[in-house]
Amino acid sequence: RYRTENAISTDLFNADQFLNYRLSDTNDNRMRNHIFNASYVKRFEEKGRELTLDATLSKRRRTGHGRQEQTYEQQAANNQHYYLRETESLNRHSSLNLKANYAHPFANMWKLETGYEGRMEWPDQEANYFRTERDNLSGSPIRYYDSASSTHFDYSQHVHAAYATAGGNITSQLSAQAGLRLEYAYMLGRDVNHPATDSVSKNYWKLYPTLHLSYEINDRNSLQLSYSRRVLRPHMFDLNPYMDVSEGQELHFGNPNLDPEFTNAYELSYNLSVDKWNIYTCAYYRQTNNMMTRYGFVWDRASQQKYAWWMPYSDRYYGYWASTWQNLNKGYNCGLEFIVDWQPFKWWKINASINLYKSRIDGTALLDNKSTEAFQASGEFSTLITLPKQWTVQLSGQYFAPWLDLQTTMSAMYWCDMAVKKDILGNRGTLNVRIGDIFATGGWGHDTHTQQLNRVSRSRRISPTVSAGFTYKINNGLKPKRMPASDDDSSDSED
Repeated sequence: RYRTENAISTDLFNADQFLNYRLSDTNDNRMRNHIFNASYVKRFEEKGRELTLDATLSKRRRTGHGRQEQTYEQQAANNQHYYLRETESLNRHSSLNLKANYAHPFANMWKLETGYEGRMEWPDQEANYFRTERDNLSGSPIRYYDSASSTHFDYSQHVHAAYATAGGNITSQLSAQAGLRLEYAYMLGRDVNHPATDSVSKNYWKLYPTLHLSYEINDRNSLQLSYSRRVLRPHMFDLNPYMDVSEGQELHFGNPNLDPEFTNAYELSYNLSVDKWNIYTCAYYRQTNNMMTRYGFVWDRASQQKYAWWMPYSDRYYGYWASTWQNLNKGYNCGLEFIVDWQPFKWWKINASINLYKSRIDGTALLDNKSTEAFQASGEFSTLITLPKQWTVQLSGQYFAPWLDLQTTMSAMYWCDMAVKKDILGNRGTLNVRIGDIFATGGWGHDTHTQQLNRVSRSRRISPTVSAGFTYKINNGLKPKRMPASDDDSSDSED
């Protein structure tokens, strides 16, 4: 991957001085995966009674080499602010997923499922940084090992859960399903290179109940009412307290004190099927505790002690913009969602959805008890056309309204994609071509306004993009199993 960027920056302490700089960024990453899976299914004579055992072992290894150089047009500024940053990284990630599930049927269409699920992960992240700067007087390059940024984060996470779900028909029209999940989570992590930083050490027991009621009014109308409690755990990168120094004099680091966030979700939905139409409407309310968000501040001793007390202070980065993760107090989200499926002809399908909602965030005393709220919207559509001779054309698009937190407002995002598919070789082979962001509208941006920083950022995709692929089915009878999430995922959520 190669990227160049031209930008204009303003020194926070010399607002009348504008510095033009050029940034070049190159990365070479290579990854190797090994996944082993074993499954066992025991089917009893009684229909619906079944025991399933699954085990998946995954081992990943990724190496990376990066080079990031920032040069300034003004010679004096180039000597003062120039840097060349070289990166050597090694990430190892081992995980073991175990699941045992037993299903037992009862009279009146009732069914009980119970079992155990365990997910154990042992990621290990090592990154070494070498920095080159220029002498302010002579301009001579000075290269050194950046020990403050270099990290070796050894982390482990174990999640063990026992669960039970029961469901069936209460009457001919009313059905119910209830479940309870008891979970024990254990996390331990430390930065081997920086033992002075706080280590990650968390363990807790939690209960996650669910309840779902469904009422069939008639063949075309139905109502559903549901409640669930969910968890979103921080990724290990959000917990790792190593300091990542990036372009534009910015610092990024994790918070080992970051807690998971828990959401109570309530939903009431109505489904209507009429001829070639299917209309789904859902009203929902979601309340989140310990809400996680990224929070930024100017790096100085007072701010570091208030917002990042777990990080050692360094005068080298005085005046840099620092950002990390914090837990807010509460978040609220209520809205309406509409989904419409329409098939005017056998060869033409249309799907559209819109989500209208109001969100509110309440900050903690650490964040001066600030709060913010906004009305927001998002939507998407897709249309699928089946043509003669096994040609298929799909057009899809998405829209996200501006989104905000306590510091930042994200710009609206919208784009449209198109894909064409052709089945060949007796339906065993498939040719497909995809054009991404065909109208070149894709992009993103954000506005940040605080007492310490005013920043407006806008970025655009390199678009449209064209990709082509070929798929051949060796054995139609083999169904691929769902693989476990990779260590590149930024979060871990579960109902």
